[in-house]
Amino acid sequence: MRTYQKCLVRSGPVVQAREGGSPSMEHRLDYSEIDELDEISGDEQLVLVWCETHRQFEWHWVDRSLIS
Repeated sequence: MRTYQKCLVRSGPVVQAREGGSPSMEHRLDYSEIDELDEISGDEQLVLVWCETHRQFEWHWVDRSLIS
């Protein structure tokens, strides 16, 4: 069973947490492991992506160009 954590951040292989985590916490994401797609805002999309830092799927805002 997967554990989900709501964590809104901005794009890049290493991202800074904005909500749902420490402001100084960095998350390393694996963009080849996207489980779900959600809302789009400009050039970014909310996705459920594998977080290498926490070893679980988390919600993150990522640049749409990173989604294959």
